Amino acid sequence: PLSQLNAVSHALLQQLPKEDSKVQLSIANSIWYATKFSAPATGFKDSITNSYEGTVQPLDFTNSGSLNTINSWVSKNTAGKIPQLLKQLNPDLAMLLVNAVYFNGSWLHGFPSSATQNGPFFTSTGNTVNVPFMNETAWLRLHADSNLTMVEMTYGTGKAFDMYLVLPASRTQPINSFVSGLNATYLDQALDNLDSAQID
Repeated sequence: PLSQLNAVSHALLQQLPKEDSKVQLSIANSIWYATKFSAPATGFKDSITNSYEGTVQPLDFTNSGSLNTINSWVSKNTAGKIPQLLKQLNPDLAMLLVNAVYFNGSWLHGFPSSATQNGPFFTSTGNTVNVPFMNETAWLRLHADSNLTMVEMTYGTGKAFDMYLVLPASRTQPINSFVSGLNATYLDQALDNLDSAQID
């Protein structure tokens, strides 16, 4: 039911930023509606404000300053990491939903800068380019099969946040065809099969 979805969403927005003291996470939501239209229904605005900790504001999309208003909001809520989300606004917009996520965390097992070495990077055209690669030998959770290799990189204290790096098994497979072969079921199976291994 919608009430449960809203309650769970609110709980996640409240809890996720507190999950790891060594990770900064902030999630901001906003809705901007054209001043030429009526304001959204009170129940809708209350739901956005209370369940999603969002703001609902009128904005004149025909005014050139409105673009700066939205981009400033995004910049503020991403600690300046995204200073310009939009390059232009369609003056005929009725409503714009904007979500900003800021995440800042160090890996539990970081890469020592002294271990950075040049190596071949394989481009989409089949060429190779020599570029600096971070290097590390560590015990990590890994899954490899005939299609891909997946590695889990843990953030902060290791309590809540992980990055999953996925590489195609074939260096010659175009990235678009690799990505199109991924789906939720397959990725869930790969996650279930992660096992600890010492890897380079």
